[in-house]
Amino acid sequence: MGCGRTIIATVPFSSPGSPAARRRGRGPRVYMGDRRWRALREFGELETAIMEVMWAGDHAYVVREVRERLRYGRPVAYTTVMTVMNILHRKGVLHRGKLGRAWQYWPVEAREDHDARLMAEVLRSGGDEDVTMRRFLDRVSDDEMESLRSALADARSRRLAAS
Repeated sequence: MGCGRTIIATVPFSSPGSPAARRRGRGPRVYMGDRRWRALREFGELETAIMEVMWAGDHAYVVREVRERLRYGRPVAYTTVMTVMNILHRKGVLHRGKLGRAWQYWPVEAREDHDARLMAEVLRSGGDEDVTMRRFLDRVSDDEMESLRSALADARSRRLAAS
């Protein structure tokens, strides 16, 4: 898959309304057939919580600021947040620069760009892309289909204007 990132399902199979699913929260879920769902995530739970803070912000943050804004199910030590942010930097999803004695971090890409890249990586990760796309389209709602039509029309217009 392109950039060497691995996308893994991190939640066992269960129906989306089950008690186990409610305990896990509302992460992205992928339909697996036979009424089974699983979460599809590039990040672990703490990484996701940290990226939520980073994407919600309008400037670079030092670790202390991220820890103060973090919404996570339990208290997290400063050093844990620092370690995870360093891991996210090594994964290539956060930039960092020195600010005095501390590092400040900011996202490499906007959340929407990240999600779009992830969707493209999943599409290209194996199998027949045409068949995968058609099966994806079979699963989208009418509202999502209309949004896709609009996005396709916009993309077509931008490509024509650029050529």
